[in-house]
Amino acid sequence: MSPAAAKRESERDSEAQQAHAKKQRTGNGTDDTMAAAGEIDEDLHSRQLAVYGRESMRKLAGATVLICGMKGLGAEIAKNVILAGVKGVTIQDASACELADLGAQFYLTEADVGKNRAEACAAKLQELNPAVTVTVNTGEITDDLCKQHTVRPTEI
Repeated sequence: MSPAAAKRESERDSEAQQAHAKKQRTGNGTDDTMAAAGEIDEDLHSRQLAVYGRESMRKLAGATVLICGMKGLGAEIAKNVILAGVKGVTIQDASACELADLGAQFYLTEADVGKNRAEACAAKLQELNPAVTVTVNTGEITDDLCKQHTVRPTEI
């Protein structure tokens, strides 16, 4: 094994030991899957680590994402982003749920018809990952709203 590879393996082992020690101090770690300091719960995010790598996972852990529109595609994107373990997600939609939305958006029910789409599905999205802060915006999309988030349309 080359010296560089040995060093990387040693760093991985050290990070795993630190994560394990943290779990021992805080319990099972389910409410703190990605800490602000960049610690990654390797048990929970092992598949993402294998695909994205540590640096990308650290960036995800600090990202705040704005998702505009909670119809079918918006709900699917919100689900995937929340499960990825970002810091926070704001779901924005200024419209009320209509009966036609129920066929495309799986977080809405008949009881939600007439309610704001973002407000109606926020609790169900939050349940996906309690470590991610899910907020709702029912107003219009503004420059100020966009500037509050680290992931913007120009970065996609």
